[in-house]
Amino acid sequence: MATDRLRDVAYVQLKPLARTKLRPTVDDFDIIPLRVNSQGRSSLHRYEGPPPL
Repeated sequence: MATDRLRDVAYVQLKPLARTKLRPTVDDFDIIPLRVNSQGRSSLHRYEGPPPL
């Protein structure tokens, strides 16, 4: 759960060929961008008080 909109979120997965490496590099990962669908009822207002009971 997040109070702000999410952007630039991705799932990072180690490539199968790189699983035996002791120190994988950036090229050894697959970066899969995720799309987050907002389920909030209103994105215009932000609540600044204590959490509801």
